[in-house]
Amino acid sequence: MANKLLGFDFLVEYKKGKENLVANTLSRKFDNAPAMLTALIFPTDNWISTLWDSYSEDPKLKKLISDFAGHKLDETKYDMKDGLLFYKGRLYISDFSVLKNQLLHLSHGSPQAGHSGFHKTLSRARANFYWMGMKADIKNFIKECDICQRNKNETIHPAGLLQPLPIPTKVWADISLEFIEGLPLSNGFKVILVVVDRLSKYAHFISVAHPYTATKIAQIFIANIFKLHGMPTSIVNDRDPVFTSLFWKELFKLHGTELKFSSAYHPQTDGQTEIVNKCVEQYLRCFSRDKPKEWSR
Repeated sequence: MANKLLGFDFLVEYKKGKENLVANTLSRKFDNAPAMLTALIFPTDNWISTLWDSYSEDPKLKKLISDFAGHKLDETKYDMKDGLLFYKGRLYISDFSVLKNQLLHLSHGSPQAGHSGFHKTLSRARANFYWMGMKADIKNFIKECDICQRNKNETIHPAGLLQPLPIPTKVWADISLEFIEGLPLSNGFKVILVVVDRLSKYAHFISVAHPYTATKIAQIFIANIFKLHGMPTSIVNDRDPVFTSLFWKELFKLHGTELKFSSAYHPQTDGQTEIVNKCVEQYLRCFSRDKPKEWSR
């Protein structure tokens, strides 16, 4: 530092504390006592040490590690990093590890997982982890999930033959609209407007205050759907008074959007949105059953 200062002409002046607004090291007063580090705190992951401990308890896994060290395993599938075994790039979990149940809960019962079904839970779990009998464990975990048993409805085969709508050719060109009503009042909201793209299955869920009018729903549609995806070519919906109003029909007629209404004889016309509604209601029941007035959060 002194060598750098030798090349400059400078004058050291004392400034009072009030005037020295930008304090620096030269203006600080230090005691002669040596500096001491009293505490150093940083987060650490204890699950890795838990996984290491489980390796020593699992004879099957100990044999795999021994075979890998002796080059008896297919090295294109198995790998070792920091003392941990990987199978096809996924972390190998011991059968004796307590982490298995934690991973099952994270893949199925967390708010991000949403108590989804077997295939989604399996895909989520085996994206980064692997253990023997993974499929059977996930099936049993979902089958024994108390929250799923309390909140999910029974799925049965529909009666009669399906008459599907034409398959869309472009995303957000053909959409469906539906309301979920009868919800408890939550931060001023009692209704959810569900908008689903019939091709990509992408969905928007918009909280709506009650009472609402066709004008209000049109404003919500413009602010949340039109500004992101443009005006659709067709809209499938039921015969809600909002959708059958003259204002709603005239608005979309001017934009060249065809309105397709379901009928009492073919209620499955809007079945795609009904399925999405079932998934949303199931999710909300699972995570807000104890505090129903907080569903909007």
